[in-house]
Amino acid sequence: MSDWTSWILNALPMVVLLGMWVFFMRKMRTEGWGKPYSKQIELLEQQLAELRQANQLLKRLVEAR
Repeated sequence: MSDWTSWILNALPMVVLLGMWVFFMRKMRTEGWGKPYSKQIELLEQQLAELRQANQLLKRLVEAR
């Protein structure tokens, strides 16, 4: 595997975590944590689904090597 693809695969988890952190910070600023928990749970479930999709993509990338 070339150096740049290795670097991208190694950096991807940190980029995902950073993106989640930014997303949560923006959500807290616009809605606050005082809202009903059902909306927060829905948001977390949506993010979990997105992370699972990203995980499947990463698995396919690793298998393609």
